[in-house]
Amino acid sequence: MYAVLGGLLAWGQHGQPIGRGHAAPLAAGYFYGAVDELHQRFVPYRMPSWGDWTADVFGVSVGYTVVLLLLRALHGVRARATRP
Repeated sequence: MYAVLGGLLAWGQHGQPIGRGHAAPLAAGYFYGAVDELHQRFVPYRMPSWGDWTADVFGVSVGYTVVLLLLRALHGVRARATRP
């Protein structure tokens, strides 16, 4: 689920240069994972865990990276195909 979230965040940032512009969406994904873990404290039979949050961060990071690389590769193919 968090890989999908990371992919959607990357899709929204497609076209931005590599750099600090990608820090905010990644931080938002990590923060969402932290809030999800915190809310589990109030759900019966659930408890927050650092391991779960680490898995959430990993999922967001992998999804973000994979989709961003795929979009950049596809964009590069289209750009080369349209050149005279």
